[in-house]
Amino acid sequence: MKLSATKIGARFLAMAPLLFYGNIYIGLRWLDKGLIEVFRDPLGIAFLWLMSAAFTAYAFRPLIFPARQIFFALGLLLLGISLSLLTRESESIILRESESGRIGGEQITLDSVDTFDYPSFLLTRDQVAQVTIGSRQKRFGVLPTREGVSFFHTNRFGFSPNIRVIQADGTPGDWLELPFGPEPINEKFNTLVPRRPPPRLMLGVGMYPPELETLFLSKNEKVYFLRLEEGVLGGRRRNLLDQDYFLWLTDGRLTDPTYRMMVWQGSEPVFDQRITPGESIVVDGETLQIGALQYWAEIEKVKDYGLPLVLAAWMLIGAGLVLLPVWLIVGRLASRRASLKA
Repeated sequence: MKLSATKIGARFLAMAPLLFYGNIYIGLRWLDKGLIEVFRDPLGIAFLWLMSAAFTAYAFRPLIFPARQIFFALGLLLLGISLSLLTRESESIILRESESGRIGGEQITLDSVDTFDYPSFLLTRDQVAQVTIGSRQKRFGVLPTREGVSFFHTNRFGFSPNIRVIQADGTPGDWLELPFGPEPINEKFNTLVPRRPPPRLMLGVGMYPPELETLFLSKNEKVYFLRLEEGVLGGRRRNLLDQDYFLWLTDGRLTDPTYRMMVWQGSEPVFDQRITPGESIVVDGETLQIGALQYWAEIEKVKDYGLPLVLAAWMLIGAGLVLLPVWLIVGRLASRRASLKA
C-alpha cells in the first residue's frame, strides 16, 4: 500500500497531541533548567521512550520506503538521546590561555580563544577554543568535536585581565589573575554598584554573553570592583555598556580595553576612575596596575554512549528526506503511465 504525501502528513499529525503535551512539559521545565536536566529525570526519559516507541511503531505501518525510514530514524534518534542521558559522564576544567590542566586523564592546554564563522544559519558565530589534548590539536566551541563515544566542547568563555597592588611602602604584590565570570560575585556587594545582568543559559549547552565585571578584596579590606566598559572588536571601538554589546563579542578578539575601577572602604566609595592596561592609579597610598587582557574558557569532555545511535539516526533522517520527494514523484509518474496504458 502506497500513501500520498497528504496521508503521510496525516500520520505525523496523528501524534500531534503527544507532541503538544511534550512541548508544554519542556517549556515549563525550561524555565529553571537546561536542556539536559529537562530530560534527565524519570518523566523526561519516559517521554522520550514513549515518543521513540510511537515513531518506531509507525515505521512498520504500510508506508512507502522513505517515510518508513524517517519514522524509524526518529525512533532511533529519541532512543539514542535517552541512552545518552542515562549514561552521560562529563568532566570540565577552566583554563586561561597558555594554561594546562588534566581532564579525562589527559593533559590539555588552552592555546587560544578565537572567533570562528560557521557555515550554518543556526549558529553563525562562536568563540572557539584552540587546544592541545595530549599531542592532538583541536578546535571547538559550543559545537563540539567528537572522538569515538566522547566529545569536547566549551561551556562558556570570558575575559581575564592581570592586576597587582603595590603597597604604600613600595612593596609590589604578585600579579593576580582576575577572570570575569567563573566565580559569582557575592550578592551582598550588589548594593554598592548596579550590576549588569548575569550570563544566561544558551540553548541548554552554554553560557552567553560572558561576564564583564569582577570584584576582589585587598589586604586592608578595601573592596575593588573592575568592569570592562570599552574595547576594540572587529576593528571598531565598542561601548560594552550598550544593550547590544553581546552582538559584538564574537567579532574577533577584544583589544585595547578600557576598564572602570571603583573602590570602597566598607560602604563608603573612595575611588571611581577609568583605567587602561599599562596605567597605574593610586588609592589611599596603594598603587594599582592593570596588565594584559587574556581569555579563559571552560572546557568539558563528555562520554556519551548514545552518540553513535544519534549520529546514525541523523544520517537516516537526512537520506529519507532526500529520497521522499523523489520517491513520491517517481510513484506518481508510474501511476500516470499505468493509467495512460489502461
